[in-house]
Amino acid sequence: MSTPPTPKPSLLRRVSGDLGISLQVLELLIGVIGVIVAIVVPIVIYQLSKPNLNATPSSTSTVPVTPPTTSAPTPSPTPTGSPSPSLTPKPTPAQTTEVWQTTIGKQSLILQADYTADLDTKGWNVKRDRDNEYDIEFWHGMLIGNQYDNKTYLAVVSGPRKYDTCKEATNYADEISKEEAKKGVTVCVKTSDERFAYITIKNVINGPYGDPYKIELAVVVWE
Repeated sequence: MSTPPTPKPSLLRRVSGDLGISLQVLELLIGVIGVIVAIVVPIVIYQLSKPNLNATPSSTSTVPVTPPTTSAPTPSPTPTGSPSPSLTPKPTPAQTTEVWQTTIGKQSLILQADYTADLDTKGWNVKRDRDNEYDIEFWHGMLIGNQYDNKTYLAVVSGPRKYDTCKEATNYADEISKEEAKKGVTVCVKTSDERFAYITIKNVINGPYGDPYKIELAVVVWE
């Protein structure tokens, strides 16, 4: 009969034999080592996973952030329609006064001594009667106004031949004296119909005895 093969010793038996310790002691050591590994490994893993609070944070350089460039908004196009007309206030027309009658460019108004003229009547109505229908009279070298119901007044002026010169005069009186009634003198008259007349004495003519005999006038009468 053949002899059965001898079984090979287990790994633990060979290790225990090599170490010279019993199999029971080796098994006990392996158990202790296993317990230690089971306890220590989780602790090590936990410690490794914890953040290091004492570590100095690494300095990081801050890169300045440049804001994005924005382009200016494009203005809206101006409508090309016809512009609205501006409302310009109408100017107030200047007040004007029409000329009622005048000798300018025509024959002068000539009064002999004691003659009167109605400046409010077309053609002057020159006559020798004092019928209360006159505005000026040439009397003894003077120009006098109507002294009756339809009173008129005269004023020596130096302003131009304009309506405003007579309107603004303040020295109106009943007459212009013989000394004032000389060639070149200008006179304003307030007529009986409340018009203004501007008179320029063009000439004074004396009679044979040296007394004023005739007076020549340039006249403008306004409405």
